[in-house]
Amino acid sequence: MVDPGLPAHVRKFLYKTSPSDLQSYGDPALPTRSALWDAVPYLIRAGVPLGAGTGLWWLLDKNADSTASAEYSSNMGAWHYMFSRAADLLGSILPLAAGVAGAWIVIGTMLAHDWTRIWKEVRTARDRFVLPSQLTEDASALLRRARTAARQVLGSEVLARDLIDRQHAELQLPAQFWDVARSLATYSRLIDETPSDVQSGEAAGLLKARKSALATGLGDLERQVEAIEAFAAQTAEADARLQELRQVEQLERDSGELLDFLASTARTEVAVDGLGQMSNEAAAVADRFTTALIAAKEAAVQALPAAPSRSSGSS
Repeated sequence: MVDPGLPAHVRKFLYKTSPSDLQSYGDPALPTRSALWDAVPYLIRAGVPLGAGTGLWWLLDKNADSTASAEYSSNMGAWHYMFSRAADLLGSILPLAAGVAGAWIVIGTMLAHDWTRIWKEVRTARDRFVLPSQLTEDASALLRRARTAARQVLGSEVLARDLIDRQHAELQLPAQFWDVARSLATYSRLIDETPSDVQSGEAAGLLKARKSALATGLGDLERQVEAIEAFAAQTAEADARLQELRQVEQLERDSGELLDFLASTARTEVAVDGLGQMSNEAAAVADRFTTALIAAKEAAVQALPAAPSRSSGSS
């Protein structure tokens, strides 16, 4: 449940992130790390092996210097050869390893900083998305109904073909769904803050009035969801009639072959009567589709607020 007015990258991140992570790391009270702090883990991971390699190289080089005066054929000369070869090999590898580690630190820090930045945006926008844990059971059930109806409308064929106001629906339906989600979150918070029982008579009266007001507000939200569901039902009906009309049109396109078949097997009057019956059926289906489409448009007017006028902005 995300405010459609949020930037696209924030909405995408919210949809991809689990509610438990959003609840844990989306708390606005959490501090935001600096870019230097983002680099610390990468500096440690790269610095420890590089430091160990550098120390080993220094030790090998020092031992090679201390045994440089030994005779080549002696045991000490063999040690000198081993120390010097190992120091040369490790000395040639260390600069390359340092370059790779440096690039890894820079790239890792940039990615970590991007991650920190998006979480900062999420914390800033904490009041613009609703988590399942914020809703009571009845509020969650009502929101699921609204989501199902909205998805049915936005996935309908009549909307995709712009047979009803597609731009209006795609703009207003997510906004209305978010409005329902935000109101249900407020309702749930007020329910949680409402004491289950009180002792004094005056407080009992106030509690009763509070519960009555909350029930009234929930009823208003339920009627708003029912309007969206009615819109979804009408679009589903229009979709079904459109599919039926498409099938009838396909049968009509094949009527020439049927006419040839009837003419070859029966009298012409029978063929004409058969085609006339098909035409009547097609007209009836077309009328039903038109009726369903009109009903869907009327349901949209009731379910969705009017689109803002453009004339005032252009004048």
